[in-house]
Amino acid sequence: MRPRLQMIIWMFVACGLLVAGGMTQQSLQRQSIEQELVPGGEEASDLLAIIPGAARAFMVNYYWIRLENQKDEGRYYAAWQLANWICRLQPRFEGVWSFQAWNMAYNISIGTHTPRERWQWVSNGFRLLRDEAIPKNPRSILLYRELAWTFAHKMGGTSDSMHMVYKQRWASQMQLLLGAPIARTAEDLIEKFRPITEAPLDKDIRVQGRVDVQRGATARLLADAEIAKYVAELSSRGIAMHKSMLIGDKEGIIDLLEAYRRYSRDDAVEVVRQLPPILKTPGDEVRSEIINSVEYASARGKILAFLRAQILWNRYKMDPDHMLAMMEEFGPLDWRTIWPHAMYWSTYGFKVCENLDFENLDPLNIGRIQLNSLKDLTWYGRM
Repeated sequence: MRPRLQMIIWMFVACGLLVAGGMTQQSLQRQSIEQELVPGGEEASDLLAIIPGAARAFMVNYYWIRLENQKDEGRYYAAWQLANWICRLQPRFEGVWSFQAWNMAYNISIGTHTPRERWQWVSNGFRLLRDEAIPKNPRSILLYRELAWTFAHKMGGTSDSMHMVYKQRWASQMQLLLGAPIARTAEDLIEKFRPITEAPLDKDIRVQGRVDVQRGATARLLADAEIAKYVAELSSRGIAMHKSMLIGDKEGIIDLLEAYRRYSRDDAVEVVRQLPPILKTPGDEVRSEIINSVEYASARGKILAFLRAQILWNRYKMDPDHMLAMMEEFGPLDWRTIWPHAMYWSTYGFKVCENLDFENLDPLNIGRIQLNSLKDLTWYGRM
């Protein structure tokens, strides 16, 4: 009877420990989020996150070997999936994120031959750092350095034969979002950017990037009767505030930023046009009318500032306040060029990372990236 009695006793002890562990789990999870050890909203049920350490080490080694073999054989999409799994297995190991992003932007991209493929892999590299690695390791100076270097060297430099493709693709995205910086003086240009920093925006990093446009901030914006009236006018003419807000049948509906790009006669848009807006249909005419309406100029400016702030924060993971601070410190910046973004991630890394040792190479090198980006802006910073 003695072995059976011991077994029963140990079963009760095990059950007691399981209950005690369950009671402390919520407290541990809350403290982990508060200390930024685990980003808020991370899936606790993620299978890869609960694999035991010994098995995880074996899987990581296996995936590393498979990844290199897949890359050497030109099977880049399979390699990308393996890289994603490796990063998920070691989310707090900053060197893994840095290497995988560099591998995509440099090694895999150079193995492709069309502009579309090359840009896809370079953007995969910097998005891995910006959208996944840094949110999980927000105080890693190594990751900020790697992201700033990708902008400054891979996209901003000339060593890659398709560097102009990267510059053009990035300029196109920023032109659609921010338009051209049109002003007579540096002070005017900085003041034109300021409304973006004043627009409604919830800066909770735990939910950053879940959506392009936040619902709560949208509700605060629409509390302004003039803005709500203009949004209703836009909707009646087939223009939504943003495509993520569309519900149901989306055919024939465009969002405000796209409508502004197509029809606006503002200098910030027309400066890149070769021809005036082409109005082929009656629908084009009514949309052009509402986009260029003098009556709604103030409301339109506030909505555009709101959308720009939301997309900068949620999609591009950029803080409009820090962008404005950079412009006030360094002078007006054309965000359509590559080098202000290299400067952004280097200066933002200095801002959020604490107790940096400047005898270490990473802080030293990120400072060099900032200085070299300023130098490149001097030589090449005109569109």
